[in-house]
Amino acid sequence: MNILLNFWILILALCPMQNPDTLYQRLDQEAKLDAIVSSDLDGFRQQIEKTKHQLQEGETNIHRTYNALINQRDDDWQEKSALFANKARQIEQSIKSLEKALTILQTIQEKNAPPKPDPGHIPEEVWNSVLSVTPDLPHGAPGYGPGFERACPAFEEHDTTEGLDGLDGLPIPSTLGQSSSLKMPAAGVLSAGTWAYPGGGLHLGMDLALSMYTPVYAPADGVILYAAAPVGDGGGYLGNWCGWPFGGGNTIAMIGQSNDRLYGITFCHLSSRIQVRAGQQVHQGDLIAYSGNTGNSTGPHTHLELFDLKVSLPEAIHAFQQGADFSFGTGWDTPATCSWIACRVRPELYFGR
Repeated sequence: MNILLNFWILILALCPMQNPDTLYQRLDQEAKLDAIVSSDLDGFRQQIEKTKHQLQEGETNIHRTYNALINQRDDDWQEKSALFANKARQIEQSIKSLEKALTILQTIQEKNAPPKPDPGHIPEEVWNSVLSVTPDLPHGAPGYGPGFERACPAFEEHDTTEGLDGLDGLPIPSTLGQSSSLKMPAAGVLSAGTWAYPGGGLHLGMDLALSMYTPVYAPADGVILYAAAPVGDGGGYLGNWCGWPFGGGNTIAMIGQSNDRLYGITFCHLSSRIQVRAGQQVHQGDLIAYSGNTGNSTGPHTHLELFDLKVSLPEAIHAFQQGADFSFGTGWDTPATCSWIACRVRPELYFGR
């Protein structure tokens, strides 16, 4: 199977870019299409995206070396600079080929996407994670092996017995810290705000366009309600309903305190490199994750939703435990709506730099 898929990835990467519909019709005639459109395809897309990211980092380093050679003007600077310029061109061409393959594979996946699951049906593994505070982290994700310690470098043994462990049945403090205004969790570009996508359609959060593996920080002092990485670092496409909530990919939900108010804050489409666990207390500016392209996503970005809580911290935690509800009771079909727990608000109006 791996040999077959590698062969097709190579063919797709090297063939000229065509109309996706035409290309899909041609592939649909091949007897091996069922082998391509399989559970392995997502893993191969993740490998391609990881390779692309590594090439982009290499390209950046080569350009830095190239510029340094020009500035230093050593005796053999022209010969060396020509060598690095040639390497940069080769890497650029490789990146373009990988992007071409990703576009084609994403088109295939979108055309084979299953219908959206019932958002009212909570998967058993989500229940288990919320109720038992058992970390739900990836096994076999690129660069990571099984086990919470390896997947979460921020893990400390004393975190299991000290600090904020309210989700595990221990006492919950009445406050979370002294953070002032909510800080923007990552250095990105606002690609979509609330309550609509730029091209139309309901959008209940704010999208920050970020390169793969951009650090994501806690916007306020708070407690992690849910942190799960059921998929790898990439492979997002329209109709990919992995993760909780469905389509969120790798996700985090937390409660943060800012200027004596409590906020529910959720993050979606992260990479598998989640740095926190449910029940862990964090401080503003702590590293909590790295950005990715997972779930119902068309490119590397982080989706954020913000809720102005109307209840106390213990009540908010208890309510989340009852339904693992990332909407805090406000639903998924109406902007600026309120529940007895919280009101949906526009993140872009609250997060400061």
